[in-house]
Amino acid sequence: MQKCFTPSQYLANMTLNSDEWLKYQHVTKTAFITKLFDLQQISFQLNTTVPPNQPLFQPVPSEIIFRNFNPFCDISLPLVLRNDDSVPRCVKVSIQDSPYFQIISPPALGKIGPGLSVTYKILFSPQECQDYEHKVVCTTEREEFVVPIKAIGPRAILDFNDVIDFSACPVKYLTSKTIFIRNIGNCTAHFTLSTDCPFTVTPDTGCLEVNASMQVTLGFRPMCVGCHRGLLIIHYHTGEDVNVELCGMSEDQIIRLEKNVVRLDNTFINMLSSKSVTLINRSNIVANYRWTTNVLEITDNLVNNKIINNFNADTVFSSQNNFPMEDKNKDIKIYVNCDILSIETSKNFVNTDNIKFIKNVVEMYPGEGCVWPHSSVDIKVTFAPRSDGHLDTIMYCDVEGRETRLPLYIKGQAQGPSVELSYDSLDMGDVVFHTTNIYEIILANKGLIDADFKIFLDGSSQLKSCFEVEPEAGHLGANIQQIICVRFTANTLGHFSCKFKFEITNQPRDLFVIYKGCVVAPSFQFSVDQLDFGAVSCGFEVTRSFVLTNTSFVPLKFQLRIPSDGTDAAAERADAIRKDFKVCISVLLSHFRQTCLKEFTISPAYGQLDGHSCTTICILFCSNTVKVYEELMVFDVVGVQNDAHSIFIRAQCILPELTLLSPNLFYDRVPINHPATKFIELQNSTEHYARYKVGSLSNKAIDLFSSLPDGIIAPTTCAAVPLTMVLKELKDLHASLDIFTFKSDKPFAKVHVFGKAEGPVVKMSSTCINFGSTCCLSGVSKQLFLCNQSPIPASFRVFLQKNVVFSASPLQDSIPPNDTIIIVITACLDDAINFTDRLMIDVEHGATLTCDLLAQGKGPTLVIDSQLMNGIRIGPQFTKSQFKCSYSVCNAGRRVQSVIWSTLSDKKNKKTVRERAKSLLTCHGPIFIMNPQRMELLPNQKATFDLVASAQTPCSGEETLLCHVIIGKGGLRELAYEVKVTYVFVDPLIKMNVCLIQFAYNMLPGLLLNEECQCFEISNVSSLPLVVNLQLHHPAFSLSHPNLSERHHNMKLNMVEGASQEVEVWFNPLQVAELAVKKLSACFQSSLIITYEGHSNSDDLLVKVVINYPNLSLEHASIDFGCILNDTEASREMTLCNSGDMPVSYKWSFLVGDESICSTRQLIVNNDEVKENMEEYALVDNFDELDTRKYFELGRRYIF
Repeated sequence: MQKCFTPSQYLANMTLNSDEWLKYQHVTKTAFITKLFDLQQISFQLNTTVPPNQPLFQPVPSEIIFRNFNPFCDISLPLVLRNDDSVPRCVKVSIQDSPYFQIISPPALGKIGPGLSVTYKILFSPQECQDYEHKVVCTTEREEFVVPIKAIGPRAILDFNDVIDFSACPVKYLTSKTIFIRNIGNCTAHFTLSTDCPFTVTPDTGCLEVNASMQVTLGFRPMCVGCHRGLLIIHYHTGEDVNVELCGMSEDQIIRLEKNVVRLDNTFINMLSSKSVTLINRSNIVANYRWTTNVLEITDNLVNNKIINNFNADTVFSSQNNFPMEDKNKDIKIYVNCDILSIETSKNFVNTDNIKFIKNVVEMYPGEGCVWPHSSVDIKVTFAPRSDGHLDTIMYCDVEGRETRLPLYIKGQAQGPSVELSYDSLDMGDVVFHTTNIYEIILANKGLIDADFKIFLDGSSQLKSCFEVEPEAGHLGANIQQIICVRFTANTLGHFSCKFKFEITNQPRDLFVIYKGCVVAPSFQFSVDQLDFGAVSCGFEVTRSFVLTNTSFVPLKFQLRIPSDGTDAAAERADAIRKDFKVCISVLLSHFRQTCLKEFTISPAYGQLDGHSCTTICILFCSNTVKVYEELMVFDVVGVQNDAHSIFIRAQCILPELTLLSPNLFYDRVPINHPATKFIELQNSTEHYARYKVGSLSNKAIDLFSSLPDGIIAPTTCAAVPLTMVLKELKDLHASLDIFTFKSDKPFAKVHVFGKAEGPVVKMSSTCINFGSTCCLSGVSKQLFLCNQSPIPASFRVFLQKNVVFSASPLQDSIPPNDTIIIVITACLDDAINFTDRLMIDVEHGATLTCDLLAQGKGPTLVIDSQLMNGIRIGPQFTKSQFKCSYSVCNAGRRVQSVIWSTLSDKKNKKTVRERAKSLLTCHGPIFIMNPQRMELLPNQKATFDLVASAQTPCSGEETLLCHVIIGKGGLRELAYEVKVTYVFVDPLIKMNVCLIQFAYNMLPGLLLNEECQCFEISNVSSLPLVVNLQLHHPAFSLSHPNLSERHHNMKLNMVEGASQEVEVWFNPLQVAELAVKKLSACFQSSLIITYEGHSNSDDLLVKVVINYPNLSLEHASIDFGCILNDTEASREMTLCNSGDMPVSYKWSFLVGDESICSTRQLIVNNDEVKENMEEYALVDNFDELDTRKYFELGRRYIF
């Protein structure tokens, strides 16, 4: 089927039936090959003339399509397979099982000759109007191909025209045409509409019921003059596409500008001048317009999408030429003025009413709008220049009805401000260093417009820091003067010259002012020419001082420094000296490691002196090298002059000699890895402070160090230095340690150290632990105390020789010095025999300790579930049902055990297993059975036992389960456990608020039998939730819930303990037809059967219906008077009884023939028939007149 149609073709195609469609199938397509076979294995005819991409048989038609079918009406189409090969070939046609499609093959089919055909019939049996899809599989000797089968169900058809013509329309103007469409198909139309520019469609989606209609609006907005064609594509939800041809012609309208050139008056910067231009519309349309700087719409799109960025061009101020920039992609020219004009790239410049172009230099008002037919609109062109120069640009009016934009040439001249300075140069003369001078300059605006100014300083950055200008920028009104303050701070010595630049906004030339002068330095004086420290001990400080005087009248910033000095601070070493022997180790070590230490500390090293003032300078000298010092201290005037003055410094550094008084140290019985400390004596016999350093030793056998490795010894004194030794091996050790003086690489003495190490001493509280008689499988613990009698920690590990039933905790630990630790030994026996083991404690660097362990087991080794240990609680549980629960039992012993279960009651009654099985069938009391009752368990084997309990009658009480075990092959039967079982068995029990449901009808004259309802409440008074089933067998009765309208003969109620529910019982008298026919009082009843799910008990509730008619019963059905003589009387008595439940008003009448004759004698003889029956009437006349009407009360009897 074709994919795209015109509306008329689609309508004609959809109205074809299957046979008509088959007649138009003249073009065949190549079938789709799904599988290829090896021709050599199937046929002897290996040569073929059919290409491999085509099947050997050509199907006709290539696709089978059923159309316009009806449900349950079979349709068939032929499938012809033609042999395109030059030799006979076989073909097999099959179809997958489908309830809708069948294939009818021709009889006695063999090989098909070359060019011959075979015809199959495809039978289609639709069940509803919808689309169907299937396929026929054709298998030849070389390949397998498929023939698709489709059944096209209901389709929607929209009655569009094949061609929609818009005729002649204005260019760039939206012309609309509304068409009316209707769904003439046979199903709901879900469709989408789409088209291309310059055509539009609204709405683009829709849903239209059969025979329904709607409106569709088509729009035509051509952007260029000429003929335009397009397609309106209608896409149905069923997959079909229908194309409607759209055509139209566009032409220009008579819309123009009154003039193409606007010359604006000369305008000052930031002022306005304006003129008007008229846009004339001589057409019949309302034309929308807008102003832009671009000649083409494609340029607007590029600008709006920010493709044209950082657009630059040369300034055009000349009145002679414009400078165009050509677009490389399009042969167009854009005229711009970079200083005055620029292209705005933001899209909002076309969305406001007051459009401003070219950075608001030229403003078109209104920037957009509309012109009514045969009218005009005035456009105001405003010129607001921002700099002086010539304006020459083009604006374009984009108006509907004109293909090209209307150009408007705009020309104008801008004038700037006029600003002057009071002077252009100033000589400042000599300026003292660090002084500040202020100068003023007048800035005058002699023009008619305001001016903005900024001040810039030309020169080096150092010179710029000396000048401050206030204000640096500002606004100067017309004919206004501004005073500019220039502040100069002398920070650099020597001559200077600086130029200030005044930049005036929109003024073509800048203004300049030059300042020049000379800066001189301040004077100072020292109280000394040199400093002499004399002899100084190495590493210790000495202080000298002098006075610095400022002899000038300005403040003096100074800095003192010694260039040859190091970088480390001497103050830290001075603090160490003040602490005497309590010196900081980290500080001392840092001094030894430094190769370039700072030895002079100046305080203050820098500062500021006011004019004609003085200050005291202190110099702290801490020597670091043994030598004679001759240094220069340099004086700098900060920011003015470096090395302005220098002072000579002299000093001599010496090292005092020390003596070791105790060269040998002896350490006896030192605990291993434990520090032991002794002291050595050092003597200083000089008149200067001395400093020492003690080395350290560390290897795998010994650690030797001092807690005070560095220290200071005062003149002519001795110092005791601690020396700590740590031995790491259990043997005699000897070591030596060097002692150094400060800044000396060779030791002045060596101390010899001797020592012997020993391990920790650990004692045990007991050498034998006897657990005695212990219950099996229950862990029993005892404590063993370990005491460490040494000053070092004792690490140990615990081992068990057999490690069977005994365990120890912790297995390894460390005992603190002179402390005790507890080892917990646990015995968990798994058999009733004697157990022995040996506990060994291995102490690191010490002796190994042993302790004997003894225990004897008793009790069972069978482990049962914890629920069995705590007792079993059964109930409440319904009778006549089984309670089943599983429990696990494990043989935790080391021997095989046989587990036997029984009950205490069976043991008392001495029942065997066979007798217990028989009692299950006859006993109504509770029965408890553990299944299996006997099982053999291997060591560490776990088994599951099921407890089954039941009772036929309600009961409660307790029972005891007995668990016996036989250990080993020839062991005795022993009681292992007694399990208490508490049980409660109950019957399902309900309570109803009624014992009878009765419906009563008193049939009065004119009363109809209507449906009635009776409610009753049912409550669950048992201790278990119930599922109650209610059932009524009589068709006249039904059940329902009070809040539900549905009625059933059966009802299920889920009721928890103590819950109550209401049930409605309905009676429909129309289901009992004989009640309305006989008109006799009647009473019939039925039962509401109540059963319980999971229980065999049942209950019932009587449902009774009583219908009362006013009926009487006679004692005799006939009365025989016998023979009576004429003119004589005879009487008989008869009892009349009201046996119903309502009073009866009755009337007597006698039936003679077919008429009812009352006892009153009112007879009219008017025909022969009455005369013939005179004897009968006369007979009635002979009866006495009785009371023919009487009221009969309920239950009364009357005798007549």
